[in-house]
Amino acid sequence: YSFYITENIYNPHITEKSFETSFAKANPHTIISSYKFRTLFWAIQESPMGNIIDIGVLRGGSSIFLASLMQGESKLFAVDNWSEKKETHSDPLLQNSSSRDLYIFKTAIRNIRIEEYINICDDSLNSFIDSYRNILRGTVSLIHFDLYDDKVFDQNIEDMLELLMHGGCLLLGGYGALSLPKLTRSVNEFTNKSRSYTRFFEDKSGYGIILKI
Repeated sequence: YSFYITENIYNPHITEKSFETSFAKANPHTIISSYKFRTLFWAIQESPMGNIIDIGVLRGGSSIFLASLMQGESKLFAVDNWSEKKETHSDPLLQNSSSRDLYIFKTAIRNIRIEEYINICDDSLNSFIDSYRNILRGTVSLIHFDLYDDKVFDQNIEDMLELLMHGGCLLLGGYGALSLPKLTRSVNEFTNKSRSYTRFFEDKSGYGIILKI
């Protein structure tokens, strides 16, 4: 058996009011740990100002959190294929999104009054990139990739990095998970061959982070 023992680490953002307020809005709509939300908060604080893409939205907790922190005219693009019929995962830790999840997400952002910051894209990542490539190229500061699919990562990683501005980062929610060895291997293989234009970090919360330099 393998076990993870968590560490108590210093994080200057834990008690910041903007973190607490945004997390309270997102928490009812997420299965992501509070530790990962602290990393999302760090990423949006440290990245250059720009658009955000949230991939694998489900009920929208991370999108709500990130959109609540956005400023200016930047937009968050919430990408998931809610309407597509999918087979049920045998692994209970993996969940497919559904039209019911999309309804919950839309209701939440309407009640919180952050619709103006969010573009909902009910489509596959491939189709989203094809539609928005020219519009978003070099304007994205943060991509949150919370799909647990190594094939989707392999097919779209170069295109996602093309959308990122220099200094922007890509956060990989499934990196290092015991149930997702193929995704972790795909990320490792890509980062090993892309060192001339990326840097890779693994956060204590579990995120794999690719920084575009």
